[in-house]
Amino acid sequence: MLIFDIIIGMLLISGISMACLGLYGMRFSDRIPAAVPYTLLMFSAFAWAILYALELLAESLPLKILFHNLRFLILPFIAVLELWLVFAFVKRTEWIRKDWAAAVLIIPVAAAILGITSSLHTLFRYNFSIDSSGPVSVLHYTDSPFYLLYILYSLLLLILAIVILIVESGKRKTLWQEQTILLLIALAFPTVINYLFVFGLTPVQGVNMTAPLFWIAVILYTVALFRYRFLDIIPIARSRLIETMSTPMLVLDTGGLIIDLNPAACELFSTTSSAAVGKPVNGIVPDWPDFLMLCLSDKTSYSNLTRGREGSTRFYTGSVEQIRTSSGEPEGRLILLQDVTELKRVEEALVESESFNRGLVENLPEYVVVYGSAGKILYVNPATERALGYNAVELTGTSLLSYVAPEYRDIANAKMTTRLKGGKPPAYEVDIIAKDGLRRSVIAKGTPMIQYHDSPAILLLLIDITERKKAEETIRHSLAEKEVLLQEIHHRVKNNLAGIIALINLQTSSLTDPASIFQFKGLETRIRSMALVHESLCLTKDLARIDVATYTENLTRHLLAVYGDDPKIQFRIDMGDITMSIDTAMPCGLVMTEIVTNSLKYAFPSTFSCGEIRGEPCTISITMQREGTDYILTIADNGIGIPTGINVTMATSLGLFLIRFIMEHQLRGTLDVNTDNGTSYRIRFPEPESKERKPDE
Repeated sequence: MLIFDIIIGMLLISGISMACLGLYGMRFSDRIPAAVPYTLLMFSAFAWAILYALELLAESLPLKILFHNLRFLILPFIAVLELWLVFAFVKRTEWIRKDWAAAVLIIPVAAAILGITSSLHTLFRYNFSIDSSGPVSVLHYTDSPFYLLYILYSLLLLILAIVILIVESGKRKTLWQEQTILLLIALAFPTVINYLFVFGLTPVQGVNMTAPLFWIAVILYTVALFRYRFLDIIPIARSRLIETMSTPMLVLDTGGLIIDLNPAACELFSTTSSAAVGKPVNGIVPDWPDFLMLCLSDKTSYSNLTRGREGSTRFYTGSVEQIRTSSGEPEGRLILLQDVTELKRVEEALVESESFNRGLVENLPEYVVVYGSAGKILYVNPATERALGYNAVELTGTSLLSYVAPEYRDIANAKMTTRLKGGKPPAYEVDIIAKDGLRRSVIAKGTPMIQYHDSPAILLLLIDITERKKAEETIRHSLAEKEVLLQEIHHRVKNNLAGIIALINLQTSSLTDPASIFQFKGLETRIRSMALVHESLCLTKDLARIDVATYTENLTRHLLAVYGDDPKIQFRIDMGDITMSIDTAMPCGLVMTEIVTNSLKYAFPSTFSCGEIRGEPCTISITMQREGTDYILTIADNGIGIPTGINVTMATSLGLFLIRFIMEHQLRGTLDVNTDNGTSYRIRFPEPESKERKPDE
């Protein structure tokens, strides 16, 4: 019969078409996630169509039942494959989990097992018979409750796949793209036909038209594959890239009409794609002649374009590329406009900055030299030209070391090499020799590696210190002269004081009164304490400060020679490395003279035994310490001590009067006296810098 032959032909065409699409899909299985479920789906549809054709062609009941049951090797899994295909297409492969897949496959696996063995039980389909009442002899059977459950489950999976496809495509704004629409129709069409048959709606009695009409799905898949390249990501990426490009793009045909433009071009020309397509370029941008000239170019070319609009100016780099067929024939032009306004502004700022920096360098009074990796001069500023007596042309390309004085070349070469290797040597001093032989002293400071005309280089700043060194030398000579003069002054003061001491000794030798002799000796010791200060300054290199320990040793040695009747008296001196200015040393020496003189004269009478009473030799200790800006001088003896009832600070003797006067008016310190186990004087006074001058000083 004609209807039977048509149905069989449709099944064979559908099956073979599906097999071809499956073979084509295998090409993409190793790189496109959707290719695997798509290929399996095509082969499953092929098996369904062929087995259904064999079932219809079989004349005996057992053969029909056999081919019917074999179809259930693949039918229960078609809905699962369609769901898998949708997951992969919308890039939700993370949903394809083993535990979820096992749960989803429970009913399809059970349906496949029961369907293949349905002739042995009544759990799926049973009561098979041949129905010849229609135009085609078909199987008649009874569906079990589990079969109905399987049908509903498959329907739910297909509905879920369609819903996911719609929702996820909507999220990605690809719902209305041709690929998505074709896939949606290709999935929905066979599903609708199959379930219409399940509910008894079919144009041919007893025949499920799903498999015979697979050729319609084949057409949809073919268009998707070859027109929109369903399994190839490149067109999607290309379309998405062009749509999201910030660079305006137009495509013109050979007649100069617009056939495509991206949103960036629409925004630039204040138009829409639908309004611009089909028009000539001057129809959307009539006021930009330079751009129109670029669009008319029949070869690849580039042009710098400027467009002033609404009070602002924008700069573009325009390019035109010829679009050619596979045989090389021109079929259009691709126009790109790159907005370079910000880049141009940056370039202008760089040019301005470079001009400013060059002007700054060229007007610097310091010498600026740029040298390369071989030590060759690449650049000098005008100050360097004036200092060396050569112009820039003469200096460029010559060795920098050739202008360094011979005795400095080794150190200069070492520093230059270190800096070229990336090191950071400190500034150093060298002499440079000018064209006329004149030497100039400079401090050389280098920068880290820089790029000069695309080559590594070092910028060297030379600070001229010639005049400063001359001034330093002048000051050094002047200081040496002043030191000689000051030393001579101290020497003469010392000699004058020595003369006074000699006169006192001469006068003393003519006296017979012990009291008068004693007074003259006291006067001599006081003058000698001052003379020792000047003598110490004459013997030291530092004419401003004296070593207190050396001064004290000389002073006590003299006092012991004058007043030390007992040879057993010892001195213990501990001054450390303390030095003192002459302003402080002079009054301090007078105070030490008075206190030590008192100890030598009165602390150790012949009736007093230090060994028996103190358990130690007779000793006078003199120590000095620093505490912040203050000096602390301690003079102590272990002698008989001051008699009870005598207030040292109120005594009226000349020696104690001098101590109080010097402490108050010159040293401006404090005096504490302790009479336990002898007599101890503790004197605290500041440095001269921290003292305030009194009007009577």
